[in-house]
Amino acid sequence: MEIIKKEMQLKEVVTECYDLCDKCGKKIEKESGDDAFKSIFEYKTGSSYIEGEFGELKSLDLCQDCGELAMNLLLANGFKIQTKELDGGW
Repeated sequence: MEIIKKEMQLKEVVTECYDLCDKCGKKIEKESGDDAFKSIFEYKTGSSYIEGEFGELKSLDLCQDCGELAMNLLLANGFKIQTKELDGGW
């Protein structure tokens, strides 16, 4: 005796995954392949305890052009930017 049971299953599939630049609105692709670009500026205030953090987090997602512009503006206004060389090692 052959018994065939069928049911319709709906599956949600991610077709695109990206952020938008908070300055110019340009599409920022999520990390993929060998591109190491990442530009996220965060400013957090408040308190941190074992049970969690309390306060406020402000952030900017920037495309490569706007990230470079932000760095240049900060440097021009006296901010010292920390630079670390990445050599591929852990």
